[in-house]
Amino acid sequence: MPNGQRNLDPLTDISLVKRKTMSFGNEIPHGLRVEVYWNHRKKMFSVRTLENFSLHFTKGKVIRHLYTVRLSDVSFVVQQAGRQKELEEGKRIVHALCRGKIEYPILENKNKNIPIIGEEVIYDPRIHYSFVTQKTNEPIYEAKGIFLDTMIGGGVGAYPRITLYKL
Repeated sequence: MPNGQRNLDPLTDISLVKRKTMSFGNEIPHGLRVEVYWNHRKKMFSVRTLENFSLHFTKGKVIRHLYTVRLSDVSFVVQQAGRQKELEEGKRIVHALCRGKIEYPILENKNKNIPIIGEEVIYDPRIHYSFVTQKTNEPIYEAKGIFLDTMIGGGVGAYPRITLYKL
């Protein structure tokens, strides 16, 4: 097959969902364990794989940049050494991320049919040591499902939003 693609039958191989990645032309596996962080330069989310799956999906490699992402079985991670370094140097450092399994559809376009719980999750390194719920300011470390999307406006340009949702 050209470009190292495998011949998959979507009716018999249900563990894979055909999706184009950045430039590889390979499928992103449904349920692939990833970590997602806000890319300040690109103003969108970077998706980095946490496990080896194929030649193009190796652990630690950014496999896609997306405006919206859905994850299940999520853990919210703040690396305190990176947070401290960001506060001391004043430079943005990737130290806060969401780890979980990719859910389909990825929803690259806005989708109004997501069953939103209504709890938004926020993180600001100058104020919080961990991710917190916006309403109660209580720390949150895990969630069954989250929807990450890119908001535009409010005088600040593009910014990330994390919302809890029902699976």
